[in-house]
Amino acid sequence: MTARSHPVRPPEAGLSRLVTRGSGACGVAVIRGGEVAVTDGTPPGVLFQAGSTSKPVAAMVALELAARGQADLDANVNEMLTSWRLPGGDGITLRHLLGHTAGTGVPFLPGYRPGAPAPTLLQSLAGSPPATTAPVRADPELKDQFRYSGGGYAVVQQLVTDCAGQPFAQAAKELVLEPIGMTDSTFEQPLPAWLHASVARPDWNTYPEAAAAGLWTTPADLARFVCALQACRAGRPSSLRCAGAGEMLTRAGPLPARGEWRALPPAVTRAALRACSSNSSASSPCGSGSSGIRSARTRASRIGSAHRSRRSSGPAVAA
Repeated sequence: MTARSHPVRPPEAGLSRLVTRGSGACGVAVIRGGEVAVTDGTPPGVLFQAGSTSKPVAAMVALELAARGQADLDANVNEMLTSWRLPGGDGITLRHLLGHTAGTGVPFLPGYRPGAPAPTLLQSLAGSPPATTAPVRADPELKDQFRYSGGGYAVVQQLVTDCAGQPFAQAAKELVLEPIGMTDSTFEQPLPAWLHASVARPDWNTYPEAAAAGLWTTPADLARFVCALQACRAGRPSSLRCAGAGEMLTRAGPLPARGEWRALPPAVTRAALRACSSNSSASSPCGSGSSGIRSARTRASRIGSAHRSRRSSGPAVAA
């Protein structure tokens, strides 16, 4: 039996097929040699909502602020907050908040549809109307335990605002986005009207809690962020202060296999993804918009729960 040889193609050879599958907007960036090598899909400047991928960028904003001496990773956050105080926050530090070990609640923030009343950040933190989420507070009994918390990153946002003396979006622009070259990205909430024509899809939300879920960005800009972190890790020149990047890349503690994280073996993850990619209509398991994402997460969680009843081991991945 003779084996047939197949030509080896570079990764970007299949990008065009990938980004044209289905009916949704799709953009891809490829990093090679520490630089953005290839982009494909949507035209440059088309904005996507980053969702929870906003958190690492927001964390870098706080770490840059700390590297400049304007915030302290290990001081009590209530000593740095001036516009609001975290209930139950005695002994809670910025390091706790960034690593999801502060014991704060409000795991996920749903956002607000265009035209719907949206709260200010302070109203969201307090759980006051028109906020639709509970007040953010710390449970001392859960301190030092991993507990995924979008509410905790809302606290980070307020802390950066208070310590920098300017809106979070402006601080993020000056500390991280502009130095890295993320010129098509913004934490502005709501999205300025002049950028509405640049969004990838119409079913977007407003997130007053921008640090948790409100970054607008492009695949190329996110890739630039990763490249800046990689440069610090490799000891190469970077647009970031590598002391802060080093903190981000340092293990903060063990992750549980349950809760907001799931033990999903690779085969289960691939099955969930296939269910989403095979049907991109509103009736598919993924549906459309944020509600579709939640449905896909629920589906993957149920599959994972059934699988764990037969097998207890597997790599931990984010749900």
